Amino acid sequence: MNTLYKLINEFGAEAISLRNETIKGWLGETNVAHFKQRLIKEPCYKQIRSEQKDCISLFGLANLIDQKRNNSKNDILETSMTSTTLSLIAQFGSAIIPFTEVVEKYIGISYDSAIRQIKAGDLRLNIFRLSDRQKAPYLVHVDDLSSLLETKRAEAMTSLQECAAQLALTRGDH
Repeated sequence: MNTLYKLINEFGAEAISLRNETIKGWLGETNVAHFKQRLIKEPCYKQIRSEQKDCISLFGLANLIDQKRNNSKNDILETSMTSTTLSLIAQFGSAIIPFTEVVEKYIGISYDSAIRQIKAGDLRLNIFRLSDRQKAPYLVHVDDLSSLLETKRAEAMTSLQECAAQLALTRGDH
């Protein structure tokens, strides 16, 4: 339900136009006519069809996003709306973020290296594609990025506390 609430806040409607650039980008589509055909033919897209002409269902899209996130190999941590999550939504303007933007902004390695690290389990971030096409971009849910950032922050704080304790011991502080 968290995904649905975020999408409702982002799009403000129950149905979203097929011409919406954000949606087309998430699905790796550039041609609206081709996209319409895929909505009719492909099983994974059936759930996002809307009763409204030339639209997709926001509820179906939220369900598809959650399914794709749950199918990824990394564990999903349910999070509440933390200040980190809210800041990320404000920064990226969306609950779903293109992975290329995350790599560029936070990871600091090449896109291909980041993908390899995720697949190897060295970088614990859920990435997913909304469609099974190779051209569909990898996406990151804001909750997953927030969880990774909070985990890394907690690790850094623990490490700093351990260093401070070691320093205090070597100086004879108690």
